Amino acid sequence: MMCWIPQASAQTADETEIALRETPQALYESIIKDYPTDLQFSSRAQLQQQAKALRLDPQTLLNNMMLLVRLNLDVQVKKNNKQTEARQLLDQLQLVVQSDAEKAMLLNLEGRYQGRIKQDYNQTITLNNQALSLLQNKDDPASLVLKFVVYEDLGVVSLMLKKQQAALNNLLQLKKVAEQLHSRYLIAEAETKLGKYFRSQDKLEQALKHYIAAYQLSSQENSLYQKAVLQLNLAKLYRDLEQWDDALNYSHQAIDSFKKLNFDAYLSSCMTVIATVYAHQEEWNKAIDYYLNAQQIDAKLQNIIAQGLNFHNLGEAYFKLGNPENALDYLHQANKIFRERHSNHYLVYNELLIAQVANASHTWELVLDHAQKAEALAQQLHLDAELAEALGYQVNAYKAKGDNQTVVALQDKLLTLKQSQIAQQQDQQQQRQSGELNEQQLTLKVTQLQQQNQRQQEILNTRDYFIGAILLLLVVAGSYCLYLLREQYRHKRQLAVIRQCNTTDPITALPGFRGFCEQIYENCTAIALLAVKTEFAADLVRGHHQASKRQQTLLHKLRHLSKAQVYSLRPGLYGLVFEEALNAKQLQHRLDGLTLDEQPLMTDFGFIPHPLLADTDVQLPTAILYETLQLALSASLSLPSAESHYVALSALDFTPSGIFSNPLYEQLEKGIDRGFIRIETNGNKSEIHWPPTVMSAISDNHDII
Repeated sequence: MMCWIPQASAQTADETEIALRETPQALYESIIKDYPTDLQFSSRAQLQQQAKALRLDPQTLLNNMMLLVRLNLDVQVKKNNKQTEARQLLDQLQLVVQSDAEKAMLLNLEGRYQGRIKQDYNQTITLNNQALSLLQNKDDPASLVLKFVVYEDLGVVSLMLKKQQAALNNLLQLKKVAEQLHSRYLIAEAETKLGKYFRSQDKLEQALKHYIAAYQLSSQENSLYQKAVLQLNLAKLYRDLEQWDDALNYSHQAIDSFKKLNFDAYLSSCMTVIATVYAHQEEWNKAIDYYLNAQQIDAKLQNIIAQGLNFHNLGEAYFKLGNPENALDYLHQANKIFRERHSNHYLVYNELLIAQVANASHTWELVLDHAQKAEALAQQLHLDAELAEALGYQVNAYKAKGDNQTVVALQDKLLTLKQSQIAQQQDQQQQRQSGELNEQQLTLKVTQLQQQNQRQQEILNTRDYFIGAILLLLVVAGSYCLYLLREQYRHKRQLAVIRQCNTTDPITALPGFRGFCEQIYENCTAIALLAVKTEFAADLVRGHHQASKRQQTLLHKLRHLSKAQVYSLRPGLYGLVFEEALNAKQLQHRLDGLTLDEQPLMTDFGFIPHPLLADTDVQLPTAILYETLQLALSASLSLPSAESHYVALSALDFTPSGIFSNPLYEQLEKGIDRGFIRIETNGNKSEIHWPPTVMSAISDNHDII
């Protein structure tokens, strides 16, 4: 049987799997339009009769039903009563499946239903393991795709349940199956899941390698949804790496991508990532704003679990701001959701946070209530660190209440737990050697530490003999260091003066060409080369003194209007470096108010984004970037001079870096001709006159690009 695929479709198994992930809404609409809403049967024979009446192959009808179940369980599909329809289809399919492949597919769908609708993740694992046993000896493409789906579900759910080794094993099998299918898209999916696993283990460098590999594969496939999810995952990873700017950058990229796809389900996650970035920087008010935005999105989408997580995060933020009343209010709302949804893997952390807030407020009865609930959940989920934290809060509460007997009993529990953790670590290190041997090794370690401590004490006892000499040496060394620091400071000041002179124009003393070149690679998002044609010969027409004053006046006005770093390159020619995201049209709008001597000025400018290439690993030389700007400005100057013009050049994602090499004008001509370079202007492109070495006009097809 073709897994997940209508027989009438010409797609292969992996192509349909990609369509399920990239465009599920369109796939759902294409199937449901031919699916009868009143279809009912109780046996395989009745299914065949129904299919015959509809002039369909029975296997096609069965496959469509299974595909509809999965689409109804997909958060991207927008439809009412999805859960009810999925349950009805599953109940009907139970009556007609026959082959091992059909049974395995149904087991996977039932496991997905149990996980997504009922949050019964253990049942999800059980059902998917049963599906794997039915697919064990099958290696046809359809079975391999189904194996991929099963391993993915097992890996993700095992990771949620903190079953780390099981998660890793399943995700490694996931990548192996994707490589057997030779599908770049599915390999990228596997790399993404592995990146998520290693991020959960705090192995952030390994996670970054997998995410980068996935991002490269996804870019080759031009998979918009997959790329958006990767941008979100990279934002989370850079947040964990404490690279805040990168985290925020990828978060906003992900928001833009999901908005273009008209898919709001992940916007909440993007907002949450931004909120946690601010939370890590202890900017709690900003964090609360983004948590509330995420909450509004989840409420609109009726994403109950996500709402619970937002309530939990808001509770933590208000606690950090010293507002325990609001903190407890939000935390109790989250607690109610997690309990109703049986989300114990979230509930245990919620109970601990409530206990922590109550502990800080000295509300001991509340501490005991939630710490004891957290203890039970931690024992159930085998979370030793969380169990120890819950016991610690109970010890604090009973101490405050004066119940010393209970305190002693809880401390014994804590001690036993710590000893159990130590024994567990020793068992792993010594490859499950006997407890007696582990105890001997611990005793030996304690003895060695005692001996080491004794030796260190003996060394410390002799230090008084050397204090005088050391103090004298410190005074001498300190005096010499002060002298060196003073000299270093003097040299730094001299170097700063020299560097400032080096970056200014020798004639006008304004920021000049070298300063412009240096600033290009300092947090730059775009650069422009702007010309005021009426000022090109100002130094000859007005003389050096007046021309310099006009050049300086224009520079300050341009800096104020454009909100950019402005550099004087020669009379009437300025370099602009932008640190904010904008395009050439926005810059043109800002320059509309440019005047000199109360007279409006006409300007022309060339504009390129930075980095110019989509592959940020390739860094173009400054000379290449400047000459590219010159070409754009030359094109702008060639347009009719009745109004201000601009010409902006930008490279497409697949543009090779070889285009930007000398002789640059000839190379750019080829790039424009082949469609690698996009041209934007507020004028008529057909009126552009390129320099002699560049093509004289652009075809209509290139204008569309």
